[in-house]
Amino acid sequence: MSNFLSPLEFDFTIKCLPNVSFFVQGASVPGLSLGVVEQPTPFKPIMRHGDRLEYDELTVTMKVDSDMENWQEVVSWMKGLAAPASFDQYKELSESDLGVYSDASLYIMSNVKNPKIEITFEDLFPINIGPLIMDTRVPDLEFVTADVTFKFTSMKIKT
Repeated sequence: MSNFLSPLEFDFTIKCLPNVSFFVQGASVPGLSLGVVEQPTPFKPIMRHGDRLEYDELTVTMKVDSDMENWQEVVSWMKGLAAPASFDQYKELSESDLGVYSDASLYIMSNVKNPKIEITFEDLFPINIGPLIMDTRVPDLEFVTADVTFKFTSMKIKT
């Protein structure tokens, strides 16, 4: 008999963002959808499956370290992709370990903390990083977190 999947037993790594990988607190396995083609007929349309899978976005939640290194890694990647200050900055991004795209893996662990399932996201890049909310009104100490949203080309599951 199988056990239920625990939302607590996982590890998330992004090859080019080591500081982000260490502080990940949550990750969502994206949904996917198959397009539909409508085939017209004289009476009523017949629905047929499409020919392309579309993946939802991958979102991870990370605690932000006191030096904001992990937050700055993501911001630097996004600036290099969208608004480099010069051609040299973009060239530096594309030739560095950071790269334009990266792969990431979500490891779902067994109850004894061994990797049981690996979900690999290929050609990943960030499209959004959420705000950092500073608030002195919280009753207990809650560390600052940020949500990072990624787009990717494909998702592979290996058991």
